[in-house]
Formats: sequence, structure tokens, C-alpha cells
Amino acid sequence: MKRLTSKTKNSFFPFYLKIILSFFLFFGLTQLLSVAGQNLKDQVKSKNLTFSQWLVLGPHSYPLPHSLKKLDKVDFGEIFKLEKTSLPQFTPEKGTSFFWPDGSASRWRIISTENNEVILQAQPEAHQVGYLANYIDVKRWVYAELHLASHHPFHVYLDGQPLFSKGLKQVAKKAQMAIPISLTPGKHLLLIKSFALPNEKKKWSISGFLSVQSPYLHPLPELTISPSQRLTIHHLLDRPQVNQLSISPDGEKAALLFRQIKAPSDNYRWWIEIYDLKEKKLIQTISPSSTISQLKWSPQGDRLAYLLQEKGTASLRLHDLSTGEIITPLSSIKNLQTYFWFPDGESILYVISTKEKPDPKGLFRFRHLADRLPEARQKLSFFRLHLTTLARQPLLLDSPTTSVEGLSPSGDKLLLARTVVKETERPFAQTKLYLLNLTSLECEKIWEGKWFTHAIWSPDARKLLLLGGPSLAGPLGQNVPPGVIPNEYDTQAYLFDLATQKIIPLTKNFDPAINNAFWNAADNNIYLVATEKSYKKLFYLNPTTRKIKPLSLPVEVIEKFSLATNKPAALWVGSSCQNPQKVYVTYLDRQQTNLLCFPGKELFKHVQLGKVENWAFKTKKGQVIEGRIYYPPDFDPNKRYPCLVYYYGGTLPTTREFGGRYPKNLYAAHGYVVYVLQPSGAVGFGQAFSALHVNDWGQIVAEEIITGVKQFLAAHPFVDPSRVGCLGASFGGFMTMTLLTKTNIFAAAVAHAGISLIPSYWGQGYWGYAYSAIATANSYPWNRKDIYVERSPLFNADKITTPLLLLHGSVDTNVPPGESTQLFTALRILGREVEYIQVKGQNHQILAYNQRILWTKTILAWLAKWLKKQPEWWNHLYPSS
Repeated sequence: MKRLTSKTKNSFFPFYLKIILSFFLFFGLTQLLSVAGQNLKDQVKSKNLTFSQWLVLGPHSYPLPHSLKKLDKVDFGEIFKLEKTSLPQFTPEKGTSFFWPDGSASRWRIISTENNEVILQAQPEAHQVGYLANYIDVKRWVYAELHLASHHPFHVYLDGQPLFSKGLKQVAKKAQMAIPISLTPGKHLLLIKSFALPNEKKKWSISGFLSVQSPYLHPLPELTISPSQRLTIHHLLDRPQVNQLSISPDGEKAALLFRQIKAPSDNYRWWIEIYDLKEKKLIQTISPSSTISQLKWSPQGDRLAYLLQEKGTASLRLHDLSTGEIITPLSSIKNLQTYFWFPDGESILYVISTKEKPDPKGLFRFRHLADRLPEARQKLSFFRLHLTTLARQPLLLDSPTTSVEGLSPSGDKLLLARTVVKETERPFAQTKLYLLNLTSLECEKIWEGKWFTHAIWSPDARKLLLLGGPSLAGPLGQNVPPGVIPNEYDTQAYLFDLATQKIIPLTKNFDPAINNAFWNAADNNIYLVATEKSYKKLFYLNPTTRKIKPLSLPVEVIEKFSLATNKPAALWVGSSCQNPQKVYVTYLDRQQTNLLCFPGKELFKHVQLGKVENWAFKTKKGQVIEGRIYYPPDFDPNKRYPCLVYYYGGTLPTTREFGGRYPKNLYAAHGYVVYVLQPSGAVGFGQAFSALHVNDWGQIVAEEIITGVKQFLAAHPFVDPSRVGCLGASFGGFMTMTLLTKTNIFAAAVAHAGISLIPSYWGQGYWGYAYSAIATANSYPWNRKDIYVERSPLFNADKITTPLLLLHGSVDTNVPPGESTQLFTALRILGREVEYIQVKGQNHQILAYNQRILWTKTILAWLAKWLKKQPEWWNHLYPSS
């Protein structure tokens, strides 16, 4: 090793000193340039975006209305007023065809601009029209100005809605017209309808640009001619949806009842499509002007029945497909509730309801706990309609709290269920099953018990399939550890022998929870639509061997299901996390499934969805908690994303259907990584798992959500842990409130219809006491203050520091709006960041079209404010003044 001399020492330190000084000089210069760059970036107050290309349709001749042909100079402003509803439904794309009113066709083509101007070729001696289209793609809420100039009249539409008109009086000078617009995140169609006048000397052209100002520059909107787009609320609400379906008894025809919103109103268009399943083609469409419901095929022949509802009455219509004859055997009947075909197809059973008249003194005496419900004092009358003579025969009059469970296969008996209030014993009501002999009209009680849901006849009429909770037959159907109270929402199946009245549990060791059941006469199998974890699947149960097997289907969730009575064939609707609603036919004997139709095919043709992945974690107790992740469509693992955590936490899992009231794909389309988890207590995982919900009220669930979110963040570095929000509704809204009293890991939170005070919900909500009979079994405010007081978020409001958005329907009868009002009051007094939005006239769910859109935008704007640091959308919706 070389020894340092004094000369070496003297040269050594200056050398390293130079290196250190150089480093600091370089670092300082870099920081200076960075700050200067940022200052320069901040000084950019606006940006003009130019249209480099347009999609163009036409030009095409434009015949004037007869009354305008006599005018020397046509005022196109008046034409625009006459054409408020004449805009075709466009989704412009290169090469797609459009048919003009005269029957001729044109294709959309691309024209590039020259000096920011697009030029159309006009015919000298004709009035002509041309369409120009562009898409404005924005990833945040934006306020901008659209600048357009032309010597010709034009009309501007944004997303199909009129935005601006420029008539002849305004085009004498080619001045730029500045049109203010606000754009929500998503892709917006800008459409210009332009007119050329005969013998016009000035060239037919339009020029323009989009001006965007600070703070809307990051990220900038994109001008594009591609229709490819992310999911929007309009894709979910404007699509045609299958409201109901029915397969004919022989399995050869299908009837689908559709509805589609008449945007922007809150009214729907209803229609029926009838398909020949052998030929796999649509054979007829029925489009009455009234609301349609209850499609039912006749057991014999090709007759389809349905109800038409109008002005508080209902009419029964019969459509004979073989003859084309249409009759209305019941017309404008008040309070017509439902109907059933008799097995021979010659008669129909129909049910009419009546209610007691209100007390003229304006007082209301509550007779029992259930008297708060609108149907509590409803009485039903049952009639038989003979279709040959149209004679009506009364079968049972003014029967209280009664439901029809079904006609026997021979049509000689009617199975009825009557609910009887029993206030001092959980669940505060019980069910009595009766057989009404339709010959003698004598009624016989055959069963009495609790936790009943539904009953189905066996094909030989000797047995009934009973659906109900694990305790329907006492301990026979329970599968929980000793001393554990089962969750009675975990629906099971039982076989009831009418001769011996013996009950046999069929699904005690079957983990999925049953949603519905069908007993097929053709193969004698029982088909079960059941929730298995986050899926809804189809199973078949052999009633002899009692073995249950799954059927493989191409979706994750069965939404609606209809079984042919005389053939092992099923018609059903299903969807998945990444696939919208489609209609299928399954031939059960050979397990063959065919796609019948995709109602939203055109609407979703250009929609891009992000991927969905399963992700699970283990709790400290070793319990596996399942979940899934929705990614943004343009996901890049090298970027950092805000995250939205969604949960319910109650008795039901968050299933994997497409869309829904809280559409995870929509949140992902707005740039969030969405994490959905299934905490303990939900059905579909087995009785022991669902029983964890009983008497918990958020303790286990909150711990699991907090643990899961922490593990999720540790496992996914592309999620920014400082920008995590949470969202829940109903019991999930309660969980949002509860979580905020226990953790500060969330930067923002949303609670829709949440429960802040458990005892007030228990006593005041329509179903509060009945739900608590299961969720808080044998526990009441006087014997479990640890639940009703200590687990109520209101009593822990001082622990909440996370910005919270409270949402509630103003007439919510399930969770009364006071649950949000009282927490809002507490948090305002505490000086916390809280907002409270009531949706007027809406109940537990927000169903009115326009309010649903604003409600959805409110949620997204709140999340953008706190998780993206973009408050402008929220301030636009709810100005501080």
C-alpha cells in the first residue's frame, strides 16, 4: 500500500473538495432548472387544441319544408328549432354507413384540416347538409371554450344534445363563436350539422379549436376521431335491459320483456321480443304504449299472457301466436296484483288486493309491529277466470297477509302462505301453509313454522320443496358449531312430504345459498340458482339421491332464469365482471348452451374495460377473505393510482354481475384501482361463515377491511397509499361510518343510506326490527348496550377525521334519512369535513334516471376532490354560495 506523503495529502483534499463542490453545484443547478420549469409550467394559463382531422358524412341534398320554399332567404335558425328531435343516433366511425331520409346511403370518411379548416364540396344549385364529428376525450372534469367559425349556417350538438346554433343572420362575417362547455370524465361526441346554400360564392368550410385554461390543463383533453371509449354512466343506464323472460313449456319459444329509458325523461319504453329457439331467430315484436309486466306462457298451445299497466289499473292480454288473435279478458282492473295459468290452459287464477280506508280523523293506530308496512292492512281476493265463457268465479275473498305459492300440477289445489304476526318471539312472525281445495273451496293447514321463504310443488304433487333459513325445520337444517346462532338469510332447501308431513333437509352440507329453485317435470330434477361466494351459479339436485352437481355456464352471475315445464330447457340472463347482460338458452339434458341475443351489443361495441383479477388475504385468525381488483382500462403498473375500496359487509356478498347500483367498472374507468372484498358474515360461503354476521355489527368486518386494505397496499406498489377512499351503502354505509371511527387510512369516504345509530334504525326502519331478528338475534337495546350503543358510529363521531360524504334518499323507508342527518349534525358541530346530499323523493335506492346520474356524478366528484386533488367538479355541482 502506498504511504501518503505531505505532498500527497495536500493534493488529496482539494481533489475531493472539487468533487463535492461540483456535486452541490450540479444538484443546485438541477433544482433551479426544475423549479424554473415548474414555474414556467405554472405560468401556462391556457392551451388551444386544434382539430387535425374530422369524420365527415355527406354532403347530401337537403329538401326544404314546403312552407319555407316560398322564402327568398331561408332562416336556418327556424329550421333548427323545428328539428329539435330529428338528430339521428350517431356513433361516427370511419367506414360505417348512414341512410338518409330519401333512402340513399353514405359512409363516414376522414378529412384532414388545412390551416385548421375543414372544407366541404357544395353543389351550386341545391340546399345541402353535411355532418362533421369529433370526439373529445377527457380524464378529469373540464371547463373549456369551443371556438368555431363558418360562413354557413350550422348547429352544434354535444353528446346528442343541442349546444349552439348559428343562422344566416350570424354568418355574414366569419367571426369566431366562443361556446362555453363543461365536460365530465369520458369521451364526448361533438357533432356539427352544417348547411350550404344554393349558388353560395363563399367556400363551405368550418374552422375551430378547443381552448382549455388552468387548472384544467393536466391532463389535457384529447381530440380524436376514434369512437373507442371508457365506460360511462350512460352506457349502464341507457342500454336496453331484459326486465323479465319466459320460455314456453315445450322449450321451443322464448319471450323477452325489454325496457329502455326514454332519456332524458324518467319514463321507459317497454316491448316484448318473441324468438323461435329452433330457428334461433326473432319472429315477432310487441310494442304497446303501456308498461308491461308478468310474461307467462300458457301450459298448452302457443299463447302468451302479460299485464298492461296504465293509470292505476291493469289489463290482462292474451296473444295467440298460432292464430295471431289478441284478446283482453280482463280490462282496466284496479289493484290487479298477479295471475297464474291453470295447468289445462283453459282458466286463469287472478288476485286483486284491497286496503282499509284511512281513518277520517287523521289518526293511525298501530295494531302490531308490521303495521308500519304499506301492505300490512292489505287483503287479497282470488278469482278464477274461465277463458271460454269469460265467467269469473270467486275462490277466496279478503284474505289478509296471504301469498300464492302455486297451483298443484293437476290444478285442483291452491297452495297459499299466510304470515301471522307473533311479536314476543323472534322473528316476530311465522308462516302458515294452507291447501285450498278448488272444488269444495275448503282450506286445510298443512304446515306452520318460521324462517319460510317459498314453496314449490313436486311434479307428482306428493311433495313440496320448501325454501327457508337454516332453522326452518329446527336444528335439522343447521350446520354451525354448537352454541352458534345461524344466519337465517342463508337460504336452504327442504323436502316436505304432504302425506307424512316429514321434513328432510337437502342442502345442509351445501355451502351456496339458494336464490331460487325449479322442479322440472321432464327429468324430475330440481334446479337451483344459488350464490356461491361472489358467483351466482346453476346446480341440479336429484331428489332421489339428494346429490347436487353444478352446471357449467359461460357467465359469472345468473340474473334471471326461466325453466320449461315439459322439457329440460332453460332461458336465462347472465353477466360477468367484464361482460354486460346477455341472453342464453341451455339444454340441460345435454348441457349445451347457446347465445340467443346481446341486447347492448351496439352500445358497448366501442367500450374498453380494464382487467379484473381475484385477490385474497388471510386474517390474523387464518380466515381467507376473498376479493377482486378492477383495473383502469389504460392501466400502467409503473404509475401510481388512487384506489377505491368497496364493501358491503352485511349478509350478502358483492356478486360479480356487470354494472349494478355501485358499478366498479365505472369507477375504474375514472382512473381508480378498485378493490372489492368479501368480509365475514356473507352467505354463499357456508353456514359457519355466514353465522359470523349474527350479533357482530361491524366488529369482525371492520378489522378484516382494515387488515385487508393494509395488506393490499403492501402487495400493490402502484396504488398510492395517501389516496385511498372507501365506499359502502346500507349496511356498507354503516361500515363506512364505523371504519372512520377506527382508522385514518382513508383519504375520503362515501356512505349512502348508512346506519349511524343502531337503536333508531332497529325501531324506526320498516324492516329494522325484522332484520335485527337475524343480525342481532336475541339482542336488544336493553340487554346488549355494547352493540346498540358502543357500536353505533354516532356515539363515536368524535373519532372521525376523514372527509365524509353522506348520501340518502329523502323518503328512505328501509334506513330512514335521520341516520345520515344525525351524523352530519355531530360532525358539523365537531368541525369535521363532511357533506350531506339528500336525493328528493327517492327511497333506499336511487332509481329516477336524472337523479341517478347526478347522484353518481356526486360520488365521482367527491372522490376526485380528495383522491385526485381536483375540486373543480365538486365546486361546479355544489358551489359554496
